[in-house]
Amino acid sequence: MALTPKGPVAVWGGDDPVGTAELAMRRFGLDTRLHGVAKPAEAMDYARKRGAVAVAALDPANPWWARLIAEPKLRAFGLLRGPRVATLCLAELVQEPEGDDLTLWATDAAQSAGVIETELGRAGFAGELMWSGAGLKLFGLAGYVQRDDPRLLAAPGRLSGVIGVIPNAS
Repeated sequence: MALTPKGPVAVWGGDDPVGTAELAMRRFGLDTRLHGVAKPAEAMDYARKRGAVAVAALDPANPWWARLIAEPKLRAFGLLRGPRVATLCLAELVQEPEGDDLTLWATDAAQSAGVIETELGRAGFAGELMWSGAGLKLFGLAGYVQRDDPRLLAAPGRLSGVIGVIPNAS
């Protein structure tokens, strides 16, 4: 999804603020103004503003991104990876299928990634682990999957759900 921020990009860097800032500038342009925030909740609050974008690090000690499961409009629209950090790009937006999509699905399922991938396959999804930490796992599901897809009811985990859609090449 090609989203251009209207104003600075809020950035929460976790343990690697410099790496997170570099990823944000690589994604949105070297001339992008960055606004550092002290907590991931502040990045999420900023991203709820009209036209605003935030980038927040995936931190194994802080599972902030699980809150996106319950968010009605705030979505992850990009996954950025660097040598020491992975981040999510956030904005309040409506996501629609764009072609070669990868749906981000989060779960608290305790099983191994392989077992979860098998269970996702039984439910009709092709899924692959993308990140894990703080007792949560983030999977990429091939294609565009709607948040209310009834097949997700058979997916593992008590707390689970779609948190966004990214281009498959992301």
